Order: sequence, then C-alpha cells, then structure tokens
Amino acid sequence: MKLSVSKTLLLTYLSIQCIHFAFINADCPAGWNSRSDSSGIEYGYQVVLQKNTTFSQAQSICSGLESDIVSIHNKEENEFIYGLIKTSGVVLYIGMQQKSDQYSPTCSWPDKSDCNFGNFNGVKDPKRQEYPWVRNPSITTDGSKQLV
Repeated sequence: MKLSVSKTLLLTYLSIQCIHFAFINADCPAGWNSRSDSSGIEYGYQVVLQKNTTFSQAQSICSGLESDIVSIHNKEENEFIYGLIKTSGVVLYIGMQQKSDQYSPTCSWPDKSDCNFGNFNGVKDPKRQEYPWVRNPSITTDGSKQLV
C-alpha cells in the first residue's frame, strides 16, 4: 500500500481562497486530482469553490473533508496547483501566515511547515519586497514613520 497525501483546494470568490491537505493510505476518491512527487509519494488535490469564506471557515470545511490547507514547497507542486485553478477565473489564497507579529520576516503554513518556496510569476522584480507579507514603513512629510 503506498502512502498518499490528499489536498483540497478551497476557492472563494472575492474573498479567501485556500488549498487543503490530509494524509491518506488509499487511492484518491472521485473528484480529486493526483500528483506524485520525486520520492514517489502520491498527493491528491480537490478544488472546492465557496463564496466569501473566512480562513476559519475554510479550515472547518477542509477538516470536514479530512484535509487541511495546503503548503507549497516546490516549483512542481506550485505549477500543478496553478494548473488546477487557472481556468477557474478566481484568485487563489493559499493560507500562508506570519509566524508572529506583522513585522516578522518568517511565515508558516497551516500544517505548521516552514515557508521554503516562493514564486512571483517567475519574474525577478527588484522593486518587490524580499518578504512580501511584511509591511514597509514609509516616511511622512513630518519625518514620522507610517505603515503603508
């Protein structure tokens, strides 16, 4: 019996879009798309469209599917997920979170794994922040700092 990992993509319109996963020891059920990684572990993905879903609601929906919000750790997984959602016409929220305060340069995924992969349309942009989830302070005309 091979180990499989199921991931559910929970997409919402104009709000939060998430991706979910759970470990299973079986083939993916109907309605799921599968992908094997370089070590032979099979992953199952499912896209679920929901309107105006909060992060907590998304986690609850995924929990009901015995899944959790996905973590993306390499280019191949990112491209596979993009292939699943690119025709849906919605923006995807994947659930990446800061580990502590709003100025922290570190993040984690809902499964508590570290963020070790990033992709910004595959184009290096010198204007883009190294840590896009960190707010940049801007200087006001009186010299004080203000978050933007």
